[in-house]
Amino acid sequence: MPLWWIVHEVDGERRIFIQKADGLIFARLYAAAAGFDGVFVEGHKFGEETAEKVPEDMVGRALSAREVKELLARMTGDRARMVRLRQGGIAGQSPRADEME
Repeated sequence: MPLWWIVHEVDGERRIFIQKADGLIFARLYAAAAGFDGVFVEGHKFGEETAEKVPEDMVGRALSAREVKELLARMTGDRARMVRLRQGGIAGQSPRADEME
């Protein structure tokens, strides 16, 4: 089943939720049922190769800013990106669409 990267804005900050679902609408519904509040900003379907890099314990819940940083570094395999993320903070950032493929 596909994985989705869901972004909501809560109190001016972006929050990330990873969800398994057959479509974005279902991913959003499951996230809402799990208590993921805020205003929907965007959602991205993970490509197969990228989805395999997501640890199972990160699926079905909101991620902390630190977990998002770790996941992005794992997905891209880019140490330089990890350094940039540490310098800038991640809570308000979403991945570029090409990182999700």
